[in-house]
Amino acid sequence: MDGDIDVRQHPSWFFQDALRMDYSSAIRSKEVGTQDFFVVPRHWFIDAWFCCERCNGEFCWTKEEQKHWFDKLKLRVDSVPHVCPQCRWRIRELIDLRKRYDAEIATALKKSAPIAVKKEMLDLVDRLQSLSNDNIPESIQRNRRTLKNQLANE
Repeated sequence: MDGDIDVRQHPSWFFQDALRMDYSSAIRSKEVGTQDFFVVPRHWFIDAWFCCERCNGEFCWTKEEQKHWFDKLKLRVDSVPHVCPQCRWRIRELIDLRKRYDAEIATALKKSAPIAVKKEMLDLVDRLQSLSNDNIPESIQRNRRTLKNQLANE
């Protein structure tokens, strides 16, 4: 296959939806034999720019990130990122905050819970709200109101 020799002949589906690519940045993979692939492995890692599906911002998927994804983490080689690193960070933070909320809300809602616990939960809900663009479930909004009322009555 020509793509293993000439970077410009590398299969185009590896960079599906890329806005542009910098072929001069290309580095060869040294782990081709251990990559997870159906048809062909990635012989090249190339800086490629994409549009984030969440924020519509442009981001570069660097050759170093690709090398890490495919040679170290062994992700399937036809994978491409759909969100920018900042949005991925926000998604992970949102998931972590939601897990923490789910684990701690029952304790915070108890009338006997310390004021500090209630305030901490309110801060957590506010952070959830800001990360999810004010689109949090009604049950969380209701619990936020309950916490605020409990604190106002303290």
